[in-house]
Amino acid sequence: MLGLIGSLRMGTRSLAAQRQGVEVAGHNLANVNNTAYARQRVSIQSTASGDGFTQPVGTGSEVAAIRQIRDQILDGQVVTEGGVTGSLESQQRALKLAQSLLGQSIDRGNSGASGASAADGVGGGQQLAAGLTDFFNAFASLAAQPASIPEREITLRKAVALAAQFPALDQRLSGLSDQLDESLDADLASANALLSDIARLNGQISRTEVVSGGTANDLRDQRQAKLESLSGLVGFDAVEASDGSVAILVGGEPMVVADTRAKTFEGFTAPDGRRLIRASGTAGPLVVTSGRVHCTIDARDGALKDLRDGIDELAAALIDEVNAIHTTGLALDGTTGRAVFLGSSAADIRVNQVLLDDPTTLQAAGAPPSGG
Repeated sequence: MLGLIGSLRMGTRSLAAQRQGVEVAGHNLANVNNTAYARQRVSIQSTASGDGFTQPVGTGSEVAAIRQIRDQILDGQVVTEGGVTGSLESQQRALKLAQSLLGQSIDRGNSGASGASAADGVGGGQQLAAGLTDFFNAFASLAAQPASIPEREITLRKAVALAAQFPALDQRLSGLSDQLDESLDADLASANALLSDIARLNGQISRTEVVSGGTANDLRDQRQAKLESLSGLVGFDAVEASDGSVAILVGGEPMVVADTRAKTFEGFTAPDGRRLIRASGTAGPLVVTSGRVHCTIDARDGALKDLRDGIDELAAALIDEVNAIHTTGLALDGTTGRAVFLGSSAADIRVNQVLLDDPTTLQAAGAPPSGG
């Protein structure tokens, strides 16, 4: 039998449990626009029964726990997909910048509208394509009037304009590579800060749940948000320990253990010019398969490098092929053997100064002029 005192205690426990339910509901409403927040729910259970005259008597209710409405599988999937999203966004950004420099779409299947809009900006690629067309059209016009000095001067001006396009485009692509390096360094700094935050939250969660015996729902929300942000930068594996802390491993290398940031990310340049990342205190590169860091490196040393190599190959082919044909022609004085272009790549292609100083030395004729 509870008696008066027992009944009062039962009412007190009931009011306390319901009060906590109202407080949690208010906490949920207050965080309705907090994207890192997971809704919480009060779990109420019956208290131990008391002895009655013929059978046990209920003594009311109490709060058993305040639980988050979370799905660990979905949380893990969000972290994983965050790495994929970060990769794709980084790749898209790098390729858009390269596309704007070219003035036309890198994907030839989309070389219509996107190319035209980009040409309104720097338009390096379209200027290069137009320069090639103008140069060969000028030579075709000169072929019909090989003795014309004005036609020779026009052709040489077109050659100078074309030659100037290659180093300008090469410098722009080199500048884009430098921008990606800066972006990579900034992302690594952000990732290191997130590792520190996760280690700090690990310690707070462990102290709250293991030492104090409480619940650290809000701290877990904060840590989940940090994990999602980190996944957008660098793909990782997360392993939760019995004390509530989460270990972070990247490429098998432990970066966070309990409440300690074990290592930091470092960027470095390999002897072949590639950018790589490693964990502090280690020599070998980390294997990173997702996140912005992964795709920034992939864009820099993949698509962008291929693009620069392609421009170099085009410049080298232009130098070799035009010179091979030009050296077989004759100047107005019957001499031959001169090159139109000097250099070997996009960085150093230039027009032969001898031709610029004297347009009559341009070897545009197949035979000496009559009377020459």
